[in-house]
Amino acid sequence: MVKRKTILVTLLLALIFCPSVRADETALFTTVAPDALIVLDLSGSMDMTPAGRGGYIASTQSCGYDVAYYPDSGTGHTKYCDTYDISPIPHWGDANCTGPYYKTSGTGHTTDCSRLAIAKRALFDVIDDNDSNTITKDDETSLNVRLGYMRFYNCYSNDTGGSYSSGCNSLIKPIGTKFSYIYCNNATSCTATSSVSGSISGEAAVGGTPLATALHEAKLYYDVQKAADSARACRQKFVILITDGADTFACGGSGTDEQTDQYKRRRESVLKAKALADAGYKVFVVGFGGAMPHWDRNTLNWMAYFGDTDNPLVANSGDTNAYNPAAVASCAASPTCTHVVSPDESHSYACVTHDTDPTPLHDPGETNLSGYAFFASSSSELKEALLRAIDVIREATYSFSQASVASSRLMDENYLYEGSF
Repeated sequence: MVKRKTILVTLLLALIFCPSVRADETALFTTVAPDALIVLDLSGSMDMTPAGRGGYIASTQSCGYDVAYYPDSGTGHTKYCDTYDISPIPHWGDANCTGPYYKTSGTGHTTDCSRLAIAKRALFDVIDDNDSNTITKDDETSLNVRLGYMRFYNCYSNDTGGSYSSGCNSLIKPIGTKFSYIYCNNATSCTATSSVSGSISGEAAVGGTPLATALHEAKLYYDVQKAADSARACRQKFVILITDGADTFACGGSGTDEQTDQYKRRRESVLKAKALADAGYKVFVVGFGGAMPHWDRNTLNWMAYFGDTDNPLVANSGDTNAYNPAAVASCAASPTCTHVVSPDESHSYACVTHDTDPTPLHDPGETNLSGYAFFASSSSELKEALLRAIDVIREATYSFSQASVASSRLMDENYLYEGSF
């Protein structure tokens, strides 16, 4: 009976109070709203549709015309066009955004199906937690997660300034900002049609992808934000990264996807995700866009794995011991080998020996892993991925912050009791 009373009193006190962190113990429970920093990729490829770069038109038509661009070749549309080189990129479709796509809005194709537009709508749906079709303070109460917003935009070289408040990767809205300010820069409310600069609703997609830098600066921000957080001993903190591709600037990168040493940027992205998790900030990774190559999918999965998160919708697969971010130094050079992906495309990766042994080595893109990152190729899949991530974050409001309790907490019979809620 003494033991049961001791446990009950301890649990009740832990739910009411959040003790300060000490070397030997942390709070048993956290009952404060967790923090989630949304990091949004605004590189130029986010102007494409989820189907990706190519489109098929009738053989009698010319690429660049405002005609129907189908995601796949089929009867009546067999001529391939590189839609990324067309201005504007064909991105107007029906409400399902499954194609075909047009350069301008018109009858039967009035929905903006760019990846960015879909991401905005999905984020609106998630932030509009009570489904009232309006973002207000009521959603802050019901969601019970403190949000912030960071993005990279208009990057034509790596953002090496080391400041999250300036440069092409920047914190736009700090953690704890009103939801309506985050989405549409309004003090009271937003609708799904809001479009206001300085907020998610008014964003555009331009430039390259400093993914590793964005994660590095997210950590810099969280380090400062946590130090000033009076509930830092018990508040859990997360990053939600939404991206459609791979880093192209880290380690002296030129900004293109075809660099022969792209493996350096894959390694660096995983390393930065791990640094966030090692500091106590878990990283959810959401890859958006169809036909993502295996090296990008694997890398995003390794980022999620070392970011200490999981995708509950997909079974885990792969050997999690097969890649070690610490095995090579940051930005270190390695021998490279090449895959022939198609008659017109090849892919370089890190291998054992360039001439004699093409076995992949220390390259997360060539080390198979799945079931950790989220992947979406449609608006419904993106919304589902974000909702699942938010669900996990919300559960952190009432959870253990550490799966251990100091011996001074429960002395009776030297037992440690653990539960999960």
